[in-house]
Amino acid sequence: MRKRDAWFDNYKALLIILVVVGHFIEPLRDDHGTVNDLYFIIYSFHMPAFIMISGYFSKKKVPLMKEVKTLLVPYLIFQFSHYILYNLVLEESKELHLFQPHFTLWYIFCLFVWKFITPYVTKIKYIFPIAVVFGMTIGVDSTMGTLMSISRIIVYYPFFLLGYYADKERVAAFFHNRIWKVIAGSIVAGYGLLIYFVVPNDDVYNKFVSCRYCYEELELNAYEGTLLMGAFYLVALVLTISVGLLISSKVHWFTYLGQRTMSIYLFHGLIQRFLLGYTDIYDEINTHLEVGELLAFSVVLTFVLSFPVFMSMVKKLSNLKIERILKEE
Repeated sequence: MRKRDAWFDNYKALLIILVVVGHFIEPLRDDHGTVNDLYFIIYSFHMPAFIMISGYFSKKKVPLMKEVKTLLVPYLIFQFSHYILYNLVLEESKELHLFQPHFTLWYIFCLFVWKFITPYVTKIKYIFPIAVVFGMTIGVDSTMGTLMSISRIIVYYPFFLLGYYADKERVAAFFHNRIWKVIAGSIVAGYGLLIYFVVPNDDVYNKFVSCRYCYEELELNAYEGTLLMGAFYLVALVLTISVGLLISSKVHWFTYLGQRTMSIYLFHGLIQRFLLGYTDIYDEINTHLEVGELLAFSVVLTFVLSFPVFMSMVKKLSNLKIERILKEE
């Protein structure tokens, strides 16, 4: 069995915590300036970083049926679970669209698509700059919405390719350089201060970094949107590298989280949507202390969803004998 790299697991552990925190604080953005700043900082790099790591571990070709079982099957089951939650529990009228991902599920669907297309599109000369150009300009097309997450598939694909093309030895040498670590710390701290003190709490910026809106919806013209997307690419890349330089390569008590991200990712979205739609918890959060309690809850929940019982459920979904079902059909 291949020995796991603790650095990757530690980085993924941080990222999955940020994913959960980001989703749980999202409803509070409009009422709390500090929350808005934290949300913007998280979304400036956490998904690009996650996607780059996913690309890095997608170099080895895997049979299509295995990808279907480990990604597409859990996606479809949780897509249906969200549909049940909205319609039967929250009593919201939602139609079942299998390929219009609910909430957090866009990433699972996109990951399946990226893994499927990459062995083919990487045969195209200059595919990376082509992907960057497409990613920067896709927002000009106002027809690209949430259907099949086409916008996010295209916008985030350059990060997947960066991870896919990354050389293992060079990555290891770079991320263990002490001089770069000092510079990285200054960059991360500087960016945090910049967002807190300089960048205005503008909803346009927060929507932009979610990479799901066309430029027209954000009241940006083609030039402004394309330029802003280029800036997002640059900032996301610099932050992804900088945060990575600050990640420990040793095994810690939380390292195991990086090995259990799938169960955390799939289940936390259902819980957040339930709390948001069925309880008054968000209406009762007014003070910084109460915001802190929500942050603590989301971090604790991240660890709870890493428990073996949740991992086991996801594993069982991924091991469904769908080959038999397909043969019978």
